[in-house]
Parts: sequence; structure tokens; C-alpha cells
Amino acid sequence: MTVFVMRNTVLALLMGCVIVLCGGYAIAGGNPDAPPPAEQTNDTGNSLTSNETSLGAVSNDFIEDTLTISPDCRHVAYAAYSLDGERVIVDGNEEILAYDAINKIIYSPDSSRMVYVAKNGEQCFIVADGDELTEYDDIVLAHFSPDSKHIAYCGKSGGKFRVVVDEKEQKPCDNVSDLTFSPDSKRVAYGAKSGGTWFLVMDGKKQGKRYDDFAYIVFSPDSTRVAYAAKSGDKWMVVADGVEGKPYDDVGNLVFSPDSRKLAYMAKSGGKAFMVVDGNEDSHQYDDIDTPTFSPDSRRLAYCAKSGDKWLMVDNGVESKHCDNIGDPVFSPDSQRIAYAVETKDKWFCAVDGQKKSGRYDKITSPVYSPDSQRLAFAVQDGEKMFVIVDGNVQKSYDGFGGDNVVFSPDSKHYAYVAGSGGKHMIVVDGQEVGSYDGYVKGSRIVFDSPTTCHALMTKGDEVFLFEVTAPGEN
Repeated sequence: MTVFVMRNTVLALLMGCVIVLCGGYAIAGGNPDAPPPAEQTNDTGNSLTSNETSLGAVSNDFIEDTLTISPDCRHVAYAAYSLDGERVIVDGNEEILAYDAINKIIYSPDSSRMVYVAKNGEQCFIVADGDELTEYDDIVLAHFSPDSKHIAYCGKSGGKFRVVVDEKEQKPCDNVSDLTFSPDSKRVAYGAKSGGTWFLVMDGKKQGKRYDDFAYIVFSPDSTRVAYAAKSGDKWMVVADGVEGKPYDDVGNLVFSPDSRKLAYMAKSGGKAFMVVDGNEDSHQYDDIDTPTFSPDSRRLAYCAKSGDKWLMVDNGVESKHCDNIGDPVFSPDSQRIAYAVETKDKWFCAVDGQKKSGRYDKITSPVYSPDSQRLAFAVQDGEKMFVIVDGNVQKSYDGFGGDNVVFSPDSKHYAYVAGSGGKHMIVVDGQEVGSYDGYVKGSRIVFDSPTTCHALMTKGDEVFLFEVTAPGEN
């Protein structure tokens, strides 16, 4: 829908400085017994200090679509061609075993573990922490549990699919969808198809009725509730805690509130879309609705809605002014305010609680609140200039930005982002520039490790660096 186009357009602003790791680089060293990577500490000449650690050079046989960044943005993994097949390279170190193909690399949420799907001949298997697991004809839906302790995936063999959790196979079926761990990592749910119909499987056991189609399994944050969409005949319904909701022409965008007490989703009937919360239909009807967002305290529900060719924000049933396009709602951590990007007449501005809070620009990123809810930041493009606005103050302009967006420190006292100017890229902390790099690693972002120290993955030529910057203050 239109709002997704908007999001992609806005993010293009951030991607202007991306260094895409691709062919043409020098071959990585890859010796697992090599000494630790060199570190370099710099005094920046201002109040910031920095430290860089080499993560090795990128192979000129790098396979671009395998590039994977660890969730903590401290490690880089990818597959590369070698004389005897494809190998995974992690932080410049080449894995010992080679395979005919490697098609997916996955880090655990805590960044301490890694699995990938490998293929030799006609057989696929998971390589987990260096160990080869059971072979199948194909493998899909591989992922870690939220606590990083468990691995689940779906293996296909002999025309049948089997969900595998910690190498224990569950009953075979004709198809599998939405393989999902609960937030506490104790439960596993998925949709299974057998005999032409679909049903929910929870912890290896069939749950509830059979349906003609199945989608959108979601657990509540406290892991005690589960909901999914099911189709019976030509109608869709949401099944929550085993209880069927009202049938509609379509349903989607299921989301539980942070306190797990409320369930909201979009429903369509007679060509109109509306929200359903705990089974109660909202009286407001629209042509389309984007994914709803609950405030952190679960008391407010906001979503983008389309009416005709216009968009608007709906916050607890209160509609904003109509506009040409609109960004996703962002609640402050204290749930008191809501911010979002608005487009009118080909220009964008930031709105807070429905009121215009910035100038009008060609592009704008999604606003970011500080953890204490007192500060707000976002990046904009105005003609050829790109700059960040923090607390209403316009910062220095650059050729482009990198990473996700502006990031605040845990104590809300500092902010940081990656910027590029004159072909060089640096981290900017509280308006002070540090570092000089050729680019940053695509898919990475700035991460604060403490109230005063942040890091990002940067590049010089074919070499990747973990670049850490520390601002004044207690660590």
C-alpha cells in the first residue's frame, strides 16, 4: 500500500552512503588461528575518543545476498566462492568446510551463535555452531528462539514437511507456515496443512479446528496467548485463545498490546477496512489500514488509514487531518506523545500529537524519541542538503546518512548517527565528527553499548572495521 512506498522512499535518504560489499575486493586471510585483529585507539582532538578493530578484508569472491550482520552489529558474516565450493567467512576468518551452496546465514538474537543452510548435491542441512545437522531435500523457516537457546526449522523430505525443534522432528505434513517461537522461548507454534486443510500446531500437538487457509500466528508479549487468521469457505476470521471471531472478507495486521490484554487487527467487509479490538468493531471505516501500534502503556492504539486518495492518522479513534502520505506512528516511551511524518503538496514535515513541529522538506525519516521521552530527532533532505534535526535544532548538512536513523544513548544525554561528506564517512556524536572511512556496512546500524560509548561497522577499501566512539562521562 502507499505507506510502504513512502517508507521505502524515506529510507532511500539513509541509504545514500551505503557501501555495498560486492565483488572486486581482495581475498580475506581466513586463518582461524591467526592473532587477534589489530586495534587502534585515537584521540579525536575534541571531547570524543575512538577505537577501531579490524574485522578483516572482504573476499573478492563475496556472495552479496548472503551478507549477514549480527544483531549487536559487532560481527559480519557472508559466503564466498572458493576452489572447492562455497565457504562462510566470519569477521575475516574462513570456515574450514566448503559446500556446493550456502543460501542463508542466521545469527542468534544475542549474537553468540550462528547457523546457516548448506547444500551438497541434492541434500540440504543446517550447520549450527559448526555442526552439520540432519539432511533434507530442502530447508525453510530456520530461526533461533528469542533466548538464543533453541533452533527451529522446517525440513522437506519425500514430499513431506517436518518441523524440527532442537533436532527433534515433529509429525510430517503437506505444508507449513508461520513457524513461531513464543517470546519466552518455551513454546513453538505453526500452521500445518494435511489432507487439504490447515490447523494450528502448538508444542507438537494439533490445536482447534481445521480450516481452508491459515496465516499470521502471533503470541502475546507474556507468551500466554496466541492468535492467528483462518479461512473457512470464502471468509476469514481471527482465532484468539482457541475462540473464533466474527467472519470477514479479509483480516490482517494482528497485534497484541504490550500488557498482553488486548488484541487488535484490521478487518475488511463490503470493500471497507476497519479496526477490531477484542472483538469490538470500530465505527470508523476506511479504504485501507496499515499495521496498528499500541502505546507502551497499552492505553492508546494508533494506525495509518487511507480514505480515497488521502491518508490520515487515527489515535484512539481521533482522526488527524487528511494528507497525501503519512509515516508510521511512533509513541514516546512514556506513552504521552505520538510523532510521525506527514506529506502534503510534495513536502514532508514532522507532526507531534497532530501538530506540525518542523519545517517542510523533500524527505524525512521516521522520528525517534529518546528513552526518557524528552527528546526527538529525525533526518531530512532539503534539495541537495541532508541534515539531522535534534530537539528542533538543525545540525550540520551532509551528502547523506547511513544506518537506521539517529540513535539516542540509554540515558538520553547523547545522540549519534553515521554521515557522509566529500566521499568520506564518519560517526557524529552530539554534533561532533569522528573517523574517516570510505563507507559503512550495508544493513548495519549504530549501537550504544553504554550511556557514553557507541559503535558502527565501517569500511576502508576492502577492510571492515568495528569503530567505537566514546563521549565524555562515566562509563
